[in-house]
This record gives sequence, structure tokens and C-alpha cells, in this order.
Amino acid sequence: MDALTRRGLVNAVVLPLPVVRPIPSGHAPLNQLHLRRERKTAVKHASVALIVVLSLLSTSAASGQTSSRQEFEEFCKLVQGRWVNENSNLVPPSNDAAAKPMMEYGVNEIAVDGHALDSTWYLGELTAKWLTVWDAGTSQIREFFVMSDGTTAQSVMAKKDGKWVRTATMTAADGKKINHTSTLVDVSADGRTHTWTDTRFDGKSIYRRVPK
Repeated sequence: MDALTRRGLVNAVVLPLPVVRPIPSGHAPLNQLHLRRERKTAVKHASVALIVVLSLLSTSAASGQTSSRQEFEEFCKLVQGRWVNENSNLVPPSNDAAAKPMMEYGVNEIAVDGHALDSTWYLGELTAKWLTVWDAGTSQIREFFVMSDGTTAQSVMAKKDGKWVRTATMTAADGKKINHTSTLVDVSADGRTHTWTDTRFDGKSIYRRVPK
């Protein structure tokens, strides 16, 4: 297993493009955040797949990029809630073809008595599920990701120069690996807007927190 793979993986589906277009308050995806019953089955399947991913990947110890339990709690509180990406064009993580119009939105919830961040996101017709935990054995914030197209990923989240940085390795369903880094470069004063960059793309992704 190479060094990049041992670090852990994956972004969370943060796929920025240069053009940022605000989403009208009445846009359907925001309303769908409240009613996603038709995708419960997909989420359940993704949850089962996530357990498989965890069992397969938990033995690969990542090196470096350590964080404290307190920093893990800080990160969870920072990103919890419902979010929508204000970019109107996204590319699925496993697809390096031309960009397609695709909405990205979802929710991050603190779970398991504060020992995990449970995230469910939607990218167009795709469902993404991942779990963020603090690994006491490696003193790292680790993330395990799976998507409904068969993409899996693992990553390590850590603070560098005061900014949150995710070092990720993603594996597409066809076995292709994608290594990348995403950085939370700005948080608005009220905490409701987060701006991320990603080494795979130019430009930024702007995430806006939305009401429940």
C-alpha cells in the first residue's frame, strides 16, 4: 500500500468550479432537504456499504497529521448542520469528464454520543454517506466515505496554519485512484458560510448553512 493510500481518504464530495451562482431561496433542493423519503432506501444501502468500507480500511494506519480529541469536537461543531453548495455545476468524484449541472446538498450530524460525525449528502441522483471519527490509536481525525456509484474513499482531517485541511485518497468503482487535498479557507463571521478549495479544480466551493 503506497504512502498516499495509507494516509486515508476522501473528500467529502467537495467539488468546486470557478462559477458560483446563488441558489434562490425557493429552489427545490432546499425544500427537499426536509423530505427525502424516496431516498431512504438508498441511504440504508449506503450505510451498509459504509460499514463494509470501515471494516476493510480500518487496518490501514495513516501517518502524520495528528489532531487532539478537542480538535475533533471543534471540527464537528463547526460543520454540523444542513448545507447547500452554491456552485451550480459539479462533477462526480469518480468522473473526470466534462462538468455537468448538478446540485450538492446534505447534512452533517454529531452522533454516537459525540464520537462521530454522521454525514449524508446528495449530488444530483447520487447519494453519498460518510463517517468522521477521532482515532485514539493514531490521534487523527479520520473519514470514511462511500457513494451510490460505488466510489469509496478515506481521508485525514487536520489543522495546518490555522486552516482545516483534508488529505484524501478516493477509489472509483473501476479501481481508479484519485489523490487530492481540500482546504477550508474561510468561515464567515456568523459561521453560516464556508469556503473550500480543492487541488483537483480551480476556483472555490461556497457552502451555505440552511435552516432545518
